[in-house]
Amino acid sequence: MKLITIDLVGILTSCRKMTSASDILEQVELKTQDLNNLTPSVVQKIFSVLTVKEISLLCTTNRKFNTICKEESLWKKKVLNDYGIEKKYGVTWRETAKRMFEVNMINMNDKWVNGQTYREILVNHPFLFTMKSDLLSLLVNNNEDAVTELTWNLQEEKIQEIANSVLGRQFTNDELDKIYHINSREIKIIEVVILTAYDQSHPFLPGTHIPGIHDEFVDYDLDEPPAEPKQYILELIDPIIYVMQFSTFSNDNLERLIHHVGRFSNDFEELIYHED
Repeated sequence: MKLITIDLVGILTSCRKMTSASDILEQVELKTQDLNNLTPSVVQKIFSVLTVKEISLLCTTNRKFNTICKEESLWKKKVLNDYGIEKKYGVTWRETAKRMFEVNMINMNDKWVNGQTYREILVNHPFLFTMKSDLLSLLVNNNEDAVTELTWNLQEEKIQEIANSVLGRQFTNDELDKIYHINSREIKIIEVVILTAYDQSHPFLPGTHIPGIHDEFVDYDLDEPPAEPKQYILELIDPIIYVMQFSTFSNDNLERLIHHVGRFSNDFEELIYHED
């Protein structure tokens, strides 16, 4: 039996351009009949560098691959490696993988600039905003106005204007990289999740503050309810659902939510643009 070897580095650098099963096979220099001669370990390695969509396409090309696609262990490992998720968010692990891919879910096991994973930051959420401010402060000599400006998703030209104004020089490439990492898309998603699920900024969501008749939300015309959520409701919150939701948002809309103190208003449709 002919054994097939695969250039995994080549796959990794080229697979993002694949749009069909035939594209995938061509890129890895395989023919459909070759798939019958792949060992399970090589198959697993191939799948480790493909997206969920690409795996699904490849599964349609061959009976052996289709059988492998029915193995829940493959999808469980895929979900853990690609998204840092350790439980199912669907009936099966395969369904969970598809859902995570569809929402462009971030990887909760990726690390932020301080070395913590995004999951760890979410768990220790009371300290995030202070940590972010402190990290930016170190780059601009503790200038509060500069820190505020740098929290926005700015173009490099604008960032360098801030550096010239505060430091009398431009940021180095390493400093720019650090600023971009501090303001990563992942951390913006975590920030909005914190504002939504834990900081009681959005009324009526599970675990959030319920507006009373003396609050600014008087238009809701409610009888006086409890002002604070029950602790057991807070403990039941699964923040991953919120992470999935906000992973679908554009960077601009994430920033709009963050810089409006995470508060939905009656004019919420004006605060964010509809996603395409």
